[in-house]
Formats: sequence, C-alpha cells, structure tokens
Amino acid sequence: MECTSATAMFGTCRCCSALGSHLDILKEYHNDGVKEVFYDMFVKCFDYFLSTNKGLSTLICSKCITRLRDAYLFRTMVEETESLLLSTVRDIDKQLTVFVAVPSTNITENNVSSTECFDIKSEMNEDSPFESEYSCVQSVNVPENNVSTTAGIEIKLEMNEDCPDQNEDSCDGELELLRRFPVGKVMLLPTRQTLRGHCPLFVKYLEKMKGKRITPTNITKLLHGKSRSRTRNGLDKNYVTEKLANTINACTLLENSNATIFKTKTRAGYPCFYCREIFGSMDDLRAHQPEHPKSGLFKLFSRYTADSLVVYADVTDLRCTICEQNVPNLNELKTHLRRAHAKNYYADFEDRIVPFKLKGGSDFECQDCGFNFETFGAIERHMNVHYRNRICEQCGAGFVTMHRLKIHNYTVHREGSFPCGICKKIYVSYYKYKIHFDVVHKLEKKNKCPKCPEKFIDYFTKQKHLVEKHGAAPIRYKCNVCDRSFTRRFSLTGHMRRRHLEQKEIKCAHCQYMCYTKWELKVHMTRHGAEKLFECGLCKKSYTRQKALKEHAKVHFNDRRYPCDVCGQSYTQNCALKEHLKTHHPDFDGTQ
Repeated sequence: MECTSATAMFGTCRCCSALGSHLDILKEYHNDGVKEVFYDMFVKCFDYFLSTNKGLSTLICSKCITRLRDAYLFRTMVEETESLLLSTVRDIDKQLTVFVAVPSTNITENNVSSTECFDIKSEMNEDSPFESEYSCVQSVNVPENNVSTTAGIEIKLEMNEDCPDQNEDSCDGELELLRRFPVGKVMLLPTRQTLRGHCPLFVKYLEKMKGKRITPTNITKLLHGKSRSRTRNGLDKNYVTEKLANTINACTLLENSNATIFKTKTRAGYPCFYCREIFGSMDDLRAHQPEHPKSGLFKLFSRYTADSLVVYADVTDLRCTICEQNVPNLNELKTHLRRAHAKNYYADFEDRIVPFKLKGGSDFECQDCGFNFETFGAIERHMNVHYRNRICEQCGAGFVTMHRLKIHNYTVHREGSFPCGICKKIYVSYYKYKIHFDVVHKLEKKNKCPKCPEKFIDYFTKQKHLVEKHGAAPIRYKCNVCDRSFTRRFSLTGHMRRRHLEQKEIKCAHCQYMCYTKWELKVHMTRHGAEKLFECGLCKKSYTRQKALKEHAKVHFNDRRYPCDVCGQSYTQNCALKEHLKTHHPDFDGTQ
C-alpha cells in the first residue's frame, strides 16, 4: 500500500490505543489500485461518526486497518448479493404475471366433432418459493375423436385468492416485503378506497384539514374546533399536566365542602394551611379558617411543585356546601360532585388530599378503614398504607409524594458512620445521630404543653404532665386478648409476641440465640466481646452496660432490697434471690 498524501506518523491508534507508526484516518490511500479513506469506511460500515476534535488522535494501526477492510468487504459482498437476489425475484414476478393466449386457427369443424373442457391443476415444485401463493390452471380443449396436433391450447395462469399481487394499488417494493412473511399475516397497505374502513377517525381529520394550510400553531384548533373544553387557565383538558390536575382536583373538593385544611401537626398544635398560625386544638382551627376566602386556593396551591403538593384535611362531619348534603368520606364527595353538580375532576391522577377525622382529645380515626389511634403521629404514619403513591425500594414504606420519599431516603437510609463527638457513640444514620445529640447532649425540650408554657424532652413526659397537672385522660394501649393495658405501643407489641404469640423473630448473628425484642438482643450481644466501658470507682471492676454497673454498686452500699419471703434473708440483686429460692426453697411458688 502506498500513500498519496502523507507518510506514516508515530502516535496512538484511535481504535485500540496502540503506540507506533500509523496512518491517518482522514487522508486518502491506495490499496491495489483502490482508493481508501478509513474515516468514510467507518461511516459506511458501522454508521458511526468519529469525532474530529483536534485534541484526539487521527491515526489507525495496521491491525485495525485489516479488520476494517474485512468488515468493509463483507458489507459490500452482502449488498451485492442482496441486489442480485432482488433482481432475480423481480424477473420471476414478471414471468409469473404473463398471460399467454395461443390462437387456435388450425382447428376446423371437420377435424373435431365435439370438444370437452377439462380443468387440469398443475402443482408447483416443492423447491419453489411461490408454491403457497400461486396456482397454475390449464384450460385444454380435448376433442372426442382424433385431434390434430395443432389443436389450440389456451393456457391461463390464475392467481391464488390470498396472493397480494392481485392488488393493483400496491406501491413499489411492497410485494417484495410481503413475500418474506406467510400469507395472511401481513396485510397490504390501505388504499384511498379502503382507508375509510381501516382508519375512519384519521380520514375524518384529513377531511377537516383538506384545503387548509397546516402550521404547528393551528393544527390543534383544526382538529378540535372552537368548542373544545378548557381548564381555568385556558389549557385543553386533553393536555393537562400533573401539577395542574392535582391543583384543580384539590380546589374542586375544598371549595365545595366544609373540610378544614392544615399543615403537618407540630408539637405546639395544628398550623393553618393559609397563614401558618398554630392552634392548640382542631376546634379553634375550624373557627379560624372561615376568615380565609376559598377563592385563593388555586393561587395558593400553584406555588407548590407537583412533587411537594400535599394537603391535610379534617373531614369530620363532611358535607357538600352546594346542596348541604352530608357525605361519609372524601371518596363519596368526589362522586357526588361529579354526578350531582357536574364538577370537573381528573380521576386518573393521584390523590394529594390526605383526610383525617379529628374529633379532639386522643381519638384519631382513619376515614378509610375506621381504625382509631391514640396519637396524631401514629395515624399520620398509618395513612401511608392508603396513599402509597411512591414506594421506598429499600424498606417498602409508602409516601404521598416523591418529595417525602426523598426526605425519607436521606434521613433513614443515608448510610455511613456518624460518631458523636461527646460520648463517642456511633450511629449508622444521620437521623439517629441528630436525635441522640439533641435529646441527650443539648437537652432540647421540643414538646410544649398545650395548656401551659412548660416544655418537655419527649412526648411521653409531656403526656404524663398532662395527666398529673391538667387532669387529661391517660393514653393506654389495650391488649385484645387479656385486657392488659400499656403506656406505650411498643410495650404492647412486645407483650403480644411474648405472652400470646410466642414469636421469637429476632436472631443473633453470632449464635443460635433468639429473642422477642431488639433490647434483649442488645443485652445478649454483650456476651460476644463487647467493650466494657463502665468501670466501678471503688473496686475498678468494669461492665459492658451501665445498668449492670448500677446493680454492682448495691454491693458496696449493702443495699439489700430483695428479701426472701420464706426465711427472711435479703439480697442486693434479684438474680441472687431467685438462685436462693431455687436452691433452698424449690417448692415455693410465690403464692404463699
């Protein structure tokens, strides 16, 4: 191979990054009298355009040139073969579609007394690719008596009924395409005469646009006319966006009902959705909200994005404000407004109004399933069961909007190591570390009493204060089996697993130990080499748990608070008393 414009240059191959003396892909070379431009060969073979950036190498090595030539020659061979086959098919088509009529001028009445017509069907050869599409029928005139050899034979080639060649309106190349498939599986393209039967709506639109100049700005007007329905912002209902549909749906329900809307409940109370003013009870919020006109809801909801719009609504004693008819829940209100008052509602989009029935006190009822909850946080988490518009792939939790799902992933599933700079504890998520730091070290009191200025560290301390100081009814979680009650829900859950279900679902990763709660597993893990951080200041004995250190301290102060009911001997630890009863009083059952 000789170069006509430049010699080989040292550099990196553009295809395999090999260093050496290579040729340029943009220049013209001769190979056995044939001109070659490697860049053009790339484009033709692979339909791939290499970048011509000045900072990139334009060289190609000899090995890559050989591979490129092989690919180029193979593509050229396939194109030539395909062209030859298609030309052969066209020649056969022309032969099969010819009708031959031989005039019978040599037959006289003297030679033939009478004739009979026989239809003889000639089968095609098994190797013929047109066996299933064509049939050859010969109509032969055979005399009863001796027939001259010059008897006229009329040969007719009749097409099969299913053959696509019968359609005179087929376009160029269409028959060649149809012959690649079995007969009847691929239909001919519709013609002007058959188009109305195949696509009547398309023909209708074509007739509307006949004789008119079509531009992108007026095509929708030509199709729908001037009487198409529009939304309140002038957009066609067929092209409504998700944000607009959610806004219109929320406005339709709230403007025509007595529902009270609010933001997520805080420790201080219920924030008004309009002005963010916080009210200690829902009754106060219901009395305040008529000050805000509902005509401003559309503008208010339009400020939110499609992923962040979510409205909490109290639907206690819900009714339609148009006809003053009472409705049991929000779904019945949707049906009532559409059927009775012909209100527009986009049912294909997700619900962004989360309904609650807040009757006051500690009674929170779910309006979908009727289940009651003691706290607002509990019913708010429960509503994720009914409004699972977005699902967390890691834990399966459901959320109303994508915005809330992102916050959940950031706070709960944000993996890493978050050590506390004060007590050196390490947390797997930033959310758990933040709670620990605010409660333990900053001693933030975020739970405010709704009836006095006092604040508390956690929710349970606040509830205890309400019961003792303000006479509020205590929150109790009752067991449906044995009628026992508990102050916390997780205590009820542990009671059910331990006493009634006997489900030990938590297993140790180092041994076969199984338990009921995570706290029991945490205590058990101290046996697998946990670091002993709690040391006694008197005897220097160390323990893995602070509780164990406190129990040990009773030995030094002779705190014998566990007496034996049989012999009167007392012990500093409960476990020592149990061991004493097991050894010296095995018949004692504690009821004597």
